Amino acid sequence: MPGKRTPLSRELITSTAVDVVSREGLDALSMRRLAQELDVWPMSMYRHFRDKEELLDAVAAAGADDVALPADKQLSAFAAEARALLERQPSDLRRRALTSAGLLRLSDAAVESLTEAGVSPAEAAIAWRTVLAYVVGSIELDGDADAFEDGLERVLRGTITV
Repeated sequence: MPGKRTPLSRELITSTAVDVVSREGLDALSMRRLAQELDVWPMSMYRHFRDKEELLDAVAAAGADDVALPADKQLSAFAAEARALLERQPSDLRRRALTSAGLLRLSDAAVESLTEAGVSPAEAAIAWRTVLAYVVGSIELDGDADAFEDGLERVLRGTITV
């Protein structure tokens, strides 16, 4: 009797897609390629994902699900965690990761931390978006972790305007 096949699911497809992207890059990812990896018909993929765009959203979200909320609740710690999360993403998926549940959870915690420190909710949201914009820009422009730390410190101390 042949071995029992694991039923096809969104989770299995997503994890397989993440594996393909990590091994071979985003360009190697296609519905047909995933079907080959999973030994199923290509059309069966569309029962779980409307199209490749929806699959890419799931891949980006999967990379962001393991975001850790900093224990010390310092804005620099939230920024460092956001940077680590976004650096793990292929550059073509970073924009999608910005709206993932993991990064939204991190953003909510950062804004909450600022409001607990006495910043108004509106100003806290603006401050976090400014820091997050710095994080994204630092990754896209230089990728240098030391320059990031120095620049972030200057942004947080207000010595440069963003």
